[in-house]
Amino acid sequence: MPQKYIDLQKEESKKIRDLSVAQHREIITVIIKYLNLDRLIDPENSDSYLEYLDDILFIAYNTQTRYDTNWNLSSNSDLTPKLTGDKLNSLAYLSCLADRFASIIKHPQDALQPSINDLVGRLSNRQLKLSYHSIAENRGVLTNILNNALIDAHTNLNTNEQKYYYPLLYLPTGVVFICAIVMHLIS
Repeated sequence: MPQKYIDLQKEESKKIRDLSVAQHREIITVIIKYLNLDRLIDPENSDSYLEYLDDILFIAYNTQTRYDTNWNLSSNSDLTPKLTGDKLNSLAYLSCLADRFASIIKHPQDALQPSINDLVGRLSNRQLKLSYHSIAENRGVLTNILNNALIDAHTNLNTNEQKYYYPLLYLPTGVVFICAIVMHLIS
């Protein structure tokens, strides 16, 4: 990381998030190279990510939903991603959902939060949501047997034509499922 940004973090009155888009490009480039993410887009050309640098910034800005988001792509914006519309928004939503899944591992009941299910809904055209069953106490092997029985009970509702439940996260205190929202047309 360039020393000027390391020093900036030491000042309480200044924050990295308040820097310009150009400065954020410089910081994200360092992070991308450090994590070898430059090889993700094109392993043969480590500079090809530069074409998508503003897309990566857009996704990073919008991984969080409450503070310091930047959905502004107007002509006045310094941010000029290559991708547009649903593709770019979906990538930002996926990044946000991945961030939320990290929280679900610690607090599985968060799978039922409306904000998480709104993200799942946005990404699935309102066809999916999350569900969670919990066990009050972890009793080792007994808990494992109960979790497996509950998974079987949920997945036995699936048919060849329709999958209603798919276990997503198996946790010591329960299981998070992806659930299909069944829409019935009334004639």
